[in-house]
Amino acid sequence: MATFTRLWAGRHSLLADVNVELRTAEINKDRELRAAITIQAIRRGLVARRVIRTKLVSCKTLQRIWRGFLAKQYTCHISMLRDKRRAHELWTRAAVILQKTFRAFYSRRYKHSYYERQAYLASVSLKEEKVRELSDALAESTYMEREQLRHDTEQQEFTTLAKDLHHLVSTSNIPGVFNSPYNMEPVRAFGAPVETHLKTTFAKSQYLQRHMMRSLGAQRYNALRGHMTGTGNSFGDSTSYTHSSYPRPLEPVQEEGRRGKGSSRAA
Repeated sequence: MATFTRLWAGRHSLLADVNVELRTAEINKDRELRAAITIQAIRRGLVARRVIRTKLVSCKTLQRIWRGFLAKQYTCHISMLRDKRRAHELWTRAAVILQKTFRAFYSRRYKHSYYERQAYLASVSLKEEKVRELSDALAESTYMEREQLRHDTEQQEFTTLAKDLHHLVSTSNIPGVFNSPYNMEPVRAFGAPVETHLKTTFAKSQYLQRHMMRSLGAQRYNALRGHMTGTGNSFGDSTSYTHSSYPRPLEPVQEEGRRGKGSSRAA
């Protein structure tokens, strides 16, 4: 009873405190509301993340189990196919060996004879040797003909060049281009020295008669030609004609040479 009386007497101060607290609560209402919302969001997020984590772990476990099951099924299927392939290859190999053995036996027994085949191979070898010898002989003859034709062609070309061109040959004092004193022996072509070819073939040149007639005159050239023996080699072997620029004679036979030149042109 005393306690109630004391509380009833102090009710006015308590109401003042309540009003103060109500005003303070009204002032802090928005801040406390935001704080409560934040606390609830954090709590709900924590709970939601825990649920999601649990579901994720469960999903991973289910996926792992299912994938393992599928992998085992696929492995068993692959193993079965491999075993079937190996068995098929084994039976195929055995069948091939059996067929090969039987066919060989049947061929040797009823179709082919070993001794007849050996005789046939011997005859084929003999015929091959004969054909090879004939082919070698034909190839050798063809090669010799081609070599002879090439040799004749080269010799003809060399003769043409040596006959129709001007070359410096050796004299009694000066060696020629193809007879250098530094060489142990003169330059050869077709088994003979080049200068011999030049002297031999130049006598057949179309420029020799014209040059000798211009150098000596028509009458002297005809007289010299009548006294010389041979037809072509005498001009090449003669020691009097050693250079292509053979000088004109110093005797007063210019008029005679001119008349001979004119007569040769008229001829």
